[in-house]
Amino acid sequence: MLREVHALVLAAVLLGACGGADVVEDPAPFDDSPPPPVMTLEAFAGSYRIDGQAITDGCAEGVYLAARNIVVDPIARSLQADVVERTYAARVDGETLVAEGRFPSPDGCPDSTLYETWVLAREGDALTGTLSSTWLLRPDCMHPCTIEFAISARR
Repeated sequence: MLREVHALVLAAVLLGACGGADVVEDPAPFDDSPPPPVMTLEAFAGSYRIDGQAITDGCAEGVYLAARNIVVDPIARSLQADVVERTYAARVDGETLVAEGRFPSPDGCPDSTLYETWVLAREGDALTGTLSSTWLLRPDCMHPCTIEFAISARR
């Protein structure tokens, strides 16, 4: 009899410690579908010929797109633009290539820099998106000017 009481007390203690005898629900069914693919820089790798048109021009200086070609290098994690000879740090944000860089601005205001951002998405074998450039331009060294180009890049 003592053994039976001991077993009942032990069972009561265990149930109390576990929060009682709640009903355990079945877990959600196992989803064996593959996860969505993760976009990497490799998906953007290669050389592209670019065209661009100004879509906003806060500089009123007739700034034009100088670069004619870009190269996306997944190993160096960079985007390189010819003509201006600039290399940007590149990453993938969701399904978009984002490349950013800050560069000396010899024609800008003293001690100012040029900040540029490429935002490009894949469309088949091509890339489309924008290039935004911001810097301080003389004579108004108090207000940054920004120009944004619509970019089309083809292999």
